[in-house]
Amino acid sequence: MDPDAVVSRVQATLGDLIEEFRNEERPYLYGFAIHPRLDDGQLGFGVITIGGESLPLTRAMIDALGSHICWIYGELPAQVTLGGGPSAGDGPVPCIEVSVLNERGFDPQTRALYATLGTVTPGELKEVLVALTTERPDGWPQ
Repeated sequence: MDPDAVVSRVQATLGDLIEEFRNEERPYLYGFAIHPRLDDGQLGFGVITIGGESLPLTRAMIDALGSHICWIYGELPAQVTLGGGPSAGDGPVPCIEVSVLNERGFDPQTRALYATLGTVTPGELKEVLVALTTERPDGWPQ
């Protein structure tokens, strides 16, 4: 599959989600998708942003997410952090932790919005993590 077509499709999906929630209580201004990514033969995490940027997920980017609620598909409030240890160093992100912030109203339909919760490695990521935020995290591309 053509990588540019994938980026365009994800960018369009993020734009559609932001538009869908435009008049809600918490309007979203930024969105991204985290997915498995192969770089130099090594499996890691990649990110596609609302602006169409496609890049490896870095520890600095994960650290910046720590101060933001990430709304999975605009519905499920979660925190995305570095899993399995401190965030020091410049190497690839070995795993991420996706923690639901509000279990109330977390019905089976909502759970289906994101099948992988908890600590996950790139190889274990069952589906692309699509998240919206109310602002762009510091250091993240447009």
